[in-house]
Amino acid sequence: MRTRTITEEQQQKLRSNPYVLFCTGKTVTFTKDFKLHALTQYRTKQCATKEIFMNAGFDLHVIGYDTPKECLKRWRRTYKESGVSAFTEEQRGRPTGHKKEISPEEQMRRLELEIRYLKEENLLLTHLRAKRAESNSRLHKNMNSSKK
Repeated sequence: MRTRTITEEQQQKLRSNPYVLFCTGKTVTFTKDFKLHALTQYRTKQCATKEIFMNAGFDLHVIGYDTPKECLKRWRRTYKESGVSAFTEEQRGRPTGHKKEISPEEQMRRLELEIRYLKEENLLLTHLRAKRAESNSRLHKNMNSSKK
């Protein structure tokens, strides 16, 4: 786990690397092309994890010696779960959640249930108002009788 920060000079050098998408004082975001390239090299056993990053121009002292291993571990898991699309399509943010089309019959049934619910709610509120009015009128009668 990274505990040191990346200096501004080191960030400039990292940003000049074509495989870096984004860089801050604490994180380096690699391009999707690099992720796929690194996965391919790792899977075909062309070179070790650290060599993949060093051959791509990364200084392990700057990005961290454990970064190659941790990144490839995470990328392999992502690839296993979602395939290449995880690296070629944007995955961040809230899912758009396409609404399921409902039939007109289902929509009518839902609306009828909602109407029934609202009628019951109105009936309950009417009873509560009546009880409150009755209670208030008794209270006023008691107050008036006690004043006499």
